[in-house]
Amino acid sequence: MPAVVDKQALSWASQLIRVVAFYERYKELVNLGVYEPGSNPKLDQVLNVIPVIQEFLSQDSNVLVDAEVGRVGLAKLFTHISEIEV
Repeated sequence: MPAVVDKQALSWASQLIRVVAFYERYKELVNLGVYEPGSNPKLDQVLNVIPVIQEFLSQDSNVLVDAEVGRVGLAKLFTHISEIEV
């Protein structure tokens, strides 16, 4: 990826990966209804942005997206996840 995108986009993508990985650690607890909102502030932050992340990552396989359009989308997504420290 570093050969294809600039350092800023790589940084955004790395943050996105960290947030999704953090969510994956707790997803089963959330889906089972065991997680108590408020008991883990970081997870609460992540749960608030997961729908935005899922929307960004959901793309029709028949739709081509220009690299710059993808970069702009990633930048917009980063505004939602930049404050989350996981």
